[in-house]
Amino acid sequence: GTKLVENAGSTMNEVVTSVQRVTDIISEISAASQEQTSGISQVN
Repeated sequence: GTKLVENAGSTMNEVVTSVQRVTDIISEISAASQEQTSGISQVN
């Protein structure tokens, strides 16, 4: 029982870390998209 709880806790930590990584990547994509939009509007 205790070992299962420890494993579940460890897995949850990994999930949280992965979600943070995905959030960072989405933020980078968003920033890049805004830069592209800005660049396109300057060309037009």
